[in-house]
Amino acid sequence: MSYIIAAIYQGINKRVKNDTPYFNTLMLFFIGIFIHIFQILIVLKIFHIDLLHNITQGEFMIFFILLAVFTVILLMKVFPFAKISKISVTEKDIRRYYNLAISYLMLSILLMMFLLFELKKSMIISTI
Repeated sequence: MSYIIAAIYQGINKRVKNDTPYFNTLMLFFIGIFIHIFQILIVLKIFHIDLLHNITQGEFMIFFILLAVFTVILLMKVFPFAKISKISVTEKDIRRYYNLAISYLMLSILLMMFLLFELKKSMIISTI
């Protein structure tokens, strides 16, 4: 897993011109984890649209920010920068894993959108 993260880190470092490629890599993984948590909650019918009506936008944002901070700190401990930056990765693997990560994230977002539409559709049908 460290090799894959190192390849994605190096891919982001080459393609995105900013000072935080390590943080961007960790946020990419956080977003993937966050999306998968919601997908699992939707599939298991634990998450309902009605839950969003019971919490305020501020409470949801605080939850999201705390979850992001906790996850990024955990990822920083498991995959420290010193370890990731020392791993040598071939150019072929950098391209492959970077493109796979971006494609995987886009497909996960599409799947979550589909699940949310199906959830909304089933709620509309069940209220009729």
